[in-house]
Amino acid sequence: LPLDSHPHGTLVTSYPGSGMRVTWQQIEGLTGIQVGDDFKYSGPRVGIIKTQWPHYQGIWSFGSTLDQVILVVRNPRWAIPSFHNILSEVDYAQDWLSVFEHIDDVFTKRAPLPNWIKWRDLKLDEEL
Repeated sequence: LPLDSHPHGTLVTSYPGSGMRVTWQQIEGLTGIQVGDDFKYSGPRVGIIKTQWPHYQGIWSFGSTLDQVILVVRNPRWAIPSFHNILSEVDYAQDWLSVFEHIDDVFTKRAPLPNWIKWRDLKLDEEL
């Protein structure tokens, strides 16, 4: 976006495991606008920003610069187990710094089945 433009701020958010990557790639391809990322700060928080906020390790840092939202939600039957895999890969971290220590492990493996069953039984109602 040109520096002198004043675009409406759009937050593209999704429940983890719902297809954020393909969504932002299609947005960039269709609009020609680069989609920013809230994880590794990628410039001014205007235009189009992607996130998986709210999440346990997240903070709202957009202020009032974003005034519209696109929410992507995949079928929970598939998204919730996918989210659990991500949590397992980051060793169930509860803060940003701890998550970042495991960032290279994300999308590399599936959680052990006993871990999934235990987490599902504890957290499913909360996630729904």
